[in-house]
Amino acid sequence: MSLVKEFIERSGSTFLNTDNSKTGDLVEIMKVSLDSTTFDKPYIVVDGVLQRTNEACCVRLGVQNLKRIAEDLGVNENDWTGNCLRVLAFQEYAGLGKKGILWGGKKKSIDFRL
Repeated sequence: MSLVKEFIERSGSTFLNTDNSKTGDLVEIMKVSLDSTTFDKPYIVVDGVLQRTNEACCVRLGVQNLKRIAEDLGVNENDWTGNCLRVLAFQEYAGLGKKGILWGGKKKSIDFRL
């Protein structure tokens, strides 16, 4: 895919941050990819749906969040589709003057009712 097309497609999605998410929010995972063009360095990016609003969104994941999510969902990102990311908490990075989201994984529930 061309960089222009990828940028245009991504611009329609909102990256979740501490201003537009809440503790407990769930993001249903639709796609996991490596984004090496949008940020200062490559990040794993999850395209998904914020369940609280039913809107498309993107989540940028760093190493610490990836380790936590992999404990919950496994190390094969292809198995993550259909499961959820969950906002566990917000963390203050005093030295940077920024806040970040602590993410965890949540396996989808299976409904056995007919």
